[in-house]
Amino acid sequence: MGVPCEPAPAALIAGITFAGRDVLESVMEILQADFGPLEFSGPEFAFDMTDYYRDEMGENLYKQFFCFRDPVELDRLPEIKLRTNGIELRLAREEN
Repeated sequence: MGVPCEPAPAALIAGITFAGRDVLESVMEILQADFGPLEFSGPEFAFDMTDYYRDEMGENLYKQFFCFRDPVELDRLPEIKLRTNGIELRLAREEN
């Protein structure tokens, strides 16, 4: 039987969907200022398996995953999600 305990801090991973490299660079600059340096960057790949984002973001989308070096406390995840939503909204406005 498992014994309940506080969860350990965990790696923060971000998957960024983007159309232009300039947007990705802006996002990563902001995220690293907020969450620290990167531990790992995955390869960039064409995000063409769905049309879900086409109306909002256009065509020829790409995606890349990033893992930040410093683990975060899991109770910070709601705050982090709100922060990243705000970044997304701000950059979407700048693009339009």
